[in-house]
Amino acid sequence: MFQCNNYINGYLVNKCHSQAISEDILLKATAEVINLVYLEKGKALHTLTKNIESQINLEGTEDQVNELKRKQETIEDEIDEIIKKKQSADEVERILLEKQYREHIVTYHDLENQINDLLNKNRDAELAKHRLLNMGKSIKGEKLTPETLTKPIVQTCIESIIVVDKHNIVFVLPNNEKANYELIKERRAKLVEHTPILEGNITYPRRFRPEHFHYKVVLI
Repeated sequence: MFQCNNYINGYLVNKCHSQAISEDILLKATAEVINLVYLEKGKALHTLTKNIESQINLEGTEDQVNELKRKQETIEDEIDEIIKKKQSADEVERILLEKQYREHIVTYHDLENQINDLLNKNRDAELAKHRLLNMGKSIKGEKLTPETLTKPIVQTCIESIIVVDKHNIVFVLPNNEKANYELIKERRAKLVEHTPILEGNITYPRRFRPEHFHYKVVLI
C-alpha cells in the first residue's frame, strides 16, 4: 500500500505528512471492491475479462508468427544470395551489395522483434487469464466482509492500494503480469488520474459523526 499524499498531490516538501486512514473504512472498502469486481460480475470484472480476452487469440497469433517466419526465411535466402554475389563482384557492385546486405539484416531483426512481441503478448494474456481463474478460486464465490478478508485474498485480487488522502483511495488491479511493485510505485501519481472502471462511496458509522470515503478502481 502506498500512502503519500504529498507525492500524489505534488507538494514541494520533503516529508510525507500523510494523514492516517481509518483501518475500519479501508477494510470495508476493500471487501466491497472485491465483491463487486470478482463476485457480482459487475462492470469491473467485465472490463477486466474483456481486456484479457482481447489479447488471447492463439490461432490468429500462430498464423501471424508463421507468416513472419516465412518472410524471415525469404530474407535469409536473399542474404545468402547477396553473400555469394559479393565474392565475385567488382568494387562498385560490392558497395551496392553491402548496402542491400545491411538493409536485409535490419529487416530480419525487425521481423524477429515482431515475432517476439506477438509471443510475449500471448504469454502475458495467458498468465493474466490464469491469474483471473486463481482469483475466483481464492474467494470461492462467497461474499466477503471486512471480518472474512484474509491477506492471501487481498494479495490475489488487488495489485496495490494507493491512499491519496484521508478520504480518497485508489485500488489498482493487475491487467497483465507486467504489473509489479516498482512499476506502480513509479506511476502511482498518474494511476490516481486514470479513468476508473469502478467508483464508489463508503460511509462508516461513528458515534458522533459518520466517516465518508470515496474509492475508485483502475487497471494497470
